[in-house]
Amino acid sequence: MSTTRRYCLLFVILLLSFSTGVRAEDDIDKLILQLKGQAQFFDANGKELGFFDSWSVRHFDEQCKIDAATLLGRKGGLALKAVEPLIMMLKNGSNDIDTGDGILPLRSSVALALGRINDPKAIGPLLEKLKQSEPVALLPSSSVASTSSVKTGLGHEAIVRALGMFGSQASDAVPLLLELKSQTADDSLKKTIDNTIYRILNDKFIMPEDFY
Repeated sequence: MSTTRRYCLLFVILLLSFSTGVRAEDDIDKLILQLKGQAQFFDANGKELGFFDSWSVRHFDEQCKIDAATLLGRKGGLALKAVEPLIMMLKNGSNDIDTGDGILPLRSSVALALGRINDPKAIGPLLEKLKQSEPVALLPSSSVASTSSVKTGLGHEAIVRALGMFGSQASDAVPLLLELKSQTADDSLKKTIDNTIYRILNDKFIMPEDFY
């Protein structure tokens, strides 16, 4: 291969890499808007939403926010610019909602996204949210739009899982997790707490999806 052809090939590779990077950045910006409820771009698989999706998808607005948080979490450290909007959603967004035909994991999806992106600045807000209410069974909401009275859907298990993804960086969480374990009768939550404490104390590198 001649020198000229090698340079041309290198240029094409660099151009494609740049285009891919610009597209990824653009997608993250769109997902942040979707998380905030200001636009709807992608479904849970990252495919662009079609014209009729808003009519055919149950609880469309809520589901779009959940999908945005999930997709941002999958991008891991590439989605660092989404950490602040996610923290705001964790603090002020809707609780998880039992619609009667399924749970909309609004706060849970946000907590897990923060764990997967893994910016340590999310640890404090996750701990603060974990302190807010003793976890009990999630109760149905009379209205998806009205969630202020639902204090049982704070997504405790997802928050605990998210803290475990930080390993030893979340060591301040251990006393609170032990207290939470002593308060709850939920066996699933107790198991998640045990797994999270183990990971924090041993700082094991275990993929989040394999760990839980």
